[in-house]
Amino acid sequence: MKRLISFFVLLLIGFSTNSCAEAEKLLDVPIRFTITEEIPVHINQAVGSQNFQNTVVLSIDNSDTHDYLNKIKEVKIYSLKYKLIQFSGDAACSAEADLSMDNILISSFDENVKRVVDAGTVYNVDNVDDLNKIASKLKSGHKVTAKFGGKAVSENASTNFKVQITMDVKVTANPL
Repeated sequence: MKRLISFFVLLLIGFSTNSCAEAEKLLDVPIRFTITEEIPVHINQAVGSQNFQNTVVLSIDNSDTHDYLNKIKEVKIYSLKYKLIQFSGDAACSAEADLSMDNILISSFDENVKRVVDAGTVYNVDNVDDLNKIASKLKSGHKVTAKFGGKAVSENASTNFKVQITMDVKVTANPL
C-alpha cells in the first residue's frame, strides 16, 4: 500500500510540474517584426583604392517589445538580407568590402557598385550559425552594430550609396 501511495504522490508531482510549465508557456508573447536600417557610404574621388567604413545599430527595442526587454526567452531571425541602394557618383566605382554584425562576418562584397544597385541585387545571409550568434547578441544586449567597410576605387567622381539591411525577427517574451 505504501508503494501505491508513493507512486500516486510522485505521479501527482510530475503532473503538477508539467502543468505549471505548460501554463507558463501559454503566457508567452510572440512578437514578429522587421528591422530595416541603412548604412550610408561615401567614397572620395581619388586615384587608386581607399579605405571606407560606416556603421548602423539594429535594435529589437521598439514600441511592441520595449515592455518585455527584460523578459525575453528567445530571439529568432527568420531572414537577414542586404542590398545596395541610392547610388550616385562614379559609374566605374568598384568596392571590396565586408558586412559584419558585432564582429561576426556575415558577407563579403567585391563588385561594381552601380551595376549591383541598378540590378537590385539582394544578398541573403543563410549561415544558420551566424544568424543564431546574432540572435543571441540581440537577446542579451537588444542590439547589434552592423559595419560595412573595405576598399574602393572611385577615380572619376566621389561616390555615394547606402547599404540597406533588412532583418525579419521574432522575439518571444514571457511577462512572468
